[in-house]
Amino acid sequence: MMDSWTLPDQYTGTFRLSFVDETFAGFECVMKRHTIKGVRAAFKALSIQIGDLRAGKLTEKQWKTIENALDQFAEHLVSWNLIVDGVPVPANRQGVRSTDMIFIMQLYMVWLRLLLEAAAQQAEAMEAQAFNTDDIPMQDIDDTEGSNDG
Repeated sequence: MMDSWTLPDQYTGTFRLSFVDETFAGFECVMKRHTIKGVRAAFKALSIQIGDLRAGKLTEKQWKTIENALDQFAEHLVSWNLIVDGVPVPANRQGVRSTDMIFIMQLYMVWLRLLLEAAAQQAEAMEAQAFNTDDIPMQDIDDTEGSNDG
């Protein structure tokens, strides 16, 4: 029988996105992490040709891909301080779908970039830890004891 194991909090936590540039100064949102499958789907949505989007020539399938990606974004949105026309926008699917698409796509891309950066940092930390032998108990081997040479 296999023991059960729970993924540590450091792998299931959230990201707080805070903006300091003039365009989004003061805006913050908290996002959940995402699965590998989800990130792959997200990048598929981003692969849609920008020229097609600008020209309004997206197929129904392409629109559906974008909508699914934004729905995933909404599912991972924990909270935000977004206010439009003096009214707080709910941090849910309805709120995301009612917000400016360019704004949401910018948030979406920042979130994906942070997910990838966090994964790379975690992989580097794990690699460094895997090759750290300081915590492994070692003892000298006596060449005469247990030798099979004769």
